[in-house]
Amino acid sequence: GWKALAEGLKINRALTSMDISGIIFKDNNFEELAKMAEVNTTLLSLNLDWPSGSPRSSEHRKIIKQKLSDNAVLRSVTVPMLLSSSVFLQGAEILKEMKEIIVGYL
Repeated sequence: GWKALAEGLKINRALTSMDISGIIFKDNNFEELAKMAEVNTTLLSLNLDWPSGSPRSSEHRKIIKQKLSDNAVLRSVTVPMLLSSSVFLQGAEILKEMKEIIVGYL
């Protein structure tokens, strides 16, 4: 179940917040969530109960927190900057429609 959840979140482009608190995780489940966080660019908030005293889950928690922070910068700074600024590719300006398509893939 957790691997399928993490795999689904890797390709999800709509979900920005998730609350899975109260669910018991094993260390390898945190590893799957960390792998998901590496590729998901839309998730901004993940609420879950982190176990205390587990070095592996602590490492994965840091990875996930950093990636959620990176996603917040991407959504609040990078995307608006891309859409509002002139962007050039091989000397030609990219049309607004193309920038919107690019943002759709982020």
